[in-house]
Amino acid sequence: MRDVQEAVGGDYWLHPADRPLLDGAERAGRGVRLSARRRRPAPVHDLADGQRIALGDESLEVIHTPGHSPGGVCVPAAATALWVGDTLFAGSIGRTDLPGGSFEDARALDPRRGSSRSATTSAACPGHGPGPRRSARERRDNPFVGEHARFA
Repeated sequence: MRDVQEAVGGDYWLHPADRPLLDGAERAGRGVRLSARRRRPAPVHDLADGQRIALGDESLEVIHTPGHSPGGVCVPAAATALWVGDTLFAGSIGRTDLPGGSFEDARALDPRRGSSRSATTSAACPGHGPGPRRSARERRDNPFVGEHARFA
């Protein structure tokens, strides 16, 4: 982790609710035979819901979206994209059966939150898998966050 940070530069940001995952990353990595020499990023800055982070000339807002992990976040980029990480996937949501995950938290997410921004967002960009996804399609078809989703 730190090797990447040192190679490309930049700061490392993390929601405090995910800090235990970072603290246990070395142990978890050994369990799947990843190098134990991976160094933690430094320093690690805390993210908070509603916080704004400067990125060049832009100011990006952090949206706390627990479910896949306790500290999951989404970040709108400009007016056309929403970086969703593992919160949302094509027609689904990120896994909630891993340590710290919560299906109840993921189901309780209200996609109408921040609707002024999401109304103009045309693409949802997941952390991996097929993407970006057209937001209109996700709103129409995704049973977890779409127009027909059942909110807790």
